[in-house]
Amino acid sequence: MSTSVGSRRSHRPWRRGNEADAAAAGVVEVAEQAGRLGIELVDIAGNVDTIAETVAGQAETLTRLHERAGEMQAGNASVSRAADAVLDSSRQAAADVEASRIAVRDSLAAIHTLVGWVGSVAGELDSSRQALSDIGQIARQIHAIAERTHILALNARIEAARSGEAGKGFTVIADNVRQLADQSIEAAGSIDATLGKLGDQMGVLVEHGGEAREHAEAARTATGSISGLLDTFGAAMDGVEEQVSVIAETATGSGRQVEEFLSGLFGLVAGVETSSRELVAARTRVHTLLDVSEALIGGIASMGAPTPDTPFIDAVQRAAAEISSLFEQAVGSGAVRIDDLFDQDYRPVPRSAPLQHTTRYTTFTDRVLPAVQEPLLTLDERVAFAAAVDRNGYLPTHNRQFSHPQTDDPVWNTAHCRNRRVFDDRTGLAAARNTKPFLLQTYRRDMGGGTFALMKDVSAPIVVRGRHWGGLRLAYRV
Repeated sequence: MSTSVGSRRSHRPWRRGNEADAAAAGVVEVAEQAGRLGIELVDIAGNVDTIAETVAGQAETLTRLHERAGEMQAGNASVSRAADAVLDSSRQAAADVEASRIAVRDSLAAIHTLVGWVGSVAGELDSSRQALSDIGQIARQIHAIAERTHILALNARIEAARSGEAGKGFTVIADNVRQLADQSIEAAGSIDATLGKLGDQMGVLVEHGGEAREHAEAARTATGSISGLLDTFGAAMDGVEEQVSVIAETATGSGRQVEEFLSGLFGLVAGVETSSRELVAARTRVHTLLDVSEALIGGIASMGAPTPDTPFIDAVQRAAAEISSLFEQAVGSGAVRIDDLFDQDYRPVPRSAPLQHTTRYTTFTDRVLPAVQEPLLTLDERVAFAAAVDRNGYLPTHNRQFSHPQTDDPVWNTAHCRNRRVFDDRTGLAAARNTKPFLLQTYRRDMGGGTFALMKDVSAPIVVRGRHWGGLRLAYRV
């Protein structure tokens, strides 16, 4: 916000005499007090601005922190839900493992029983094989006895035949014995053949029984390993359930802490936002007081009473009028076109930091403005700069001491390369657009690198053929 001051200054002489001198002294005293008030208000306003910006930044940071904390809370809730789900799953898995362990143990018991039975069958097969071998031996003995009996019966018949009628009865007996021996031989051969087949089959069964016994023993060993693995897995599942339970409890506790933190953080954010709004309101009130102070100082100065600011006001009004005349003469002579002089197409200077611009009239002002602006620097040792700006605060041609070529250091550039830049802050824009005879302002000037200087800025309008071009600013330290 900016405040311009009354009408063109009156230069009527003050009445001589004690009363007039006292009144003039009183006016000067008021002007000086108002000036000091303005300086204090500017300093306060600058500090309030800095604090307001800092608090606003803190409010934004705290708001983002609150959002991140909310996201953290949501994430923690997700972790808690996931942990509860995992805990339920682990408990179910542990129950399933226990059920499987019981089932496997039952199966293992059955397998052990089967293994024992297979082993006993293999033993019985060995015994049966041995019995068959014994039976075969007996059959062979019967066969041998039957053969000898056959021979004996044959010999007996021969002897009976020799005996004639007396041996006929023995012949019949010998024939029957021989027939019985033949049947015994045949039966023994049949038994032996059958025993041979049974022996072969029994041999296969015994071989398979041996393999079955080996597989059964392997199964017994494997089932023992399975049982051990199930025990280990069950213990691991118990450990997982315990750990997941700890995670779930920790997530629940963390959720409560996050909620408490969010509650406190929300209160802090609300407090900082309230402070930020109050600081903005305070800044507005301070700026209003500053405007009133500046209006008071300008009003006193416009009355024609001599004040500490009078020499600067007079000098800037004369210089602004001279620049207006130079511009009009240049337009009349064709040195610059009126459209070029009011060009607002600000073209950025590549790789400039801070950003600089050029217009169609920048070269022209570089030629004509130094002759008017530079002498103003010698007006008083407190003068900091004297430079013309257009209506948008664009400063094409600065004093030579502030018009150095830019370097790679933006901080140095801010202090030493102030030409071709736009100064559209409160003070700069108010001076650029003021159309009153003069405008007196107090402000803090940014010197770069976080350094500020308390300044007064008096400006007067520059008019070319009835069109307001901008203003001439004269700044001096207080």
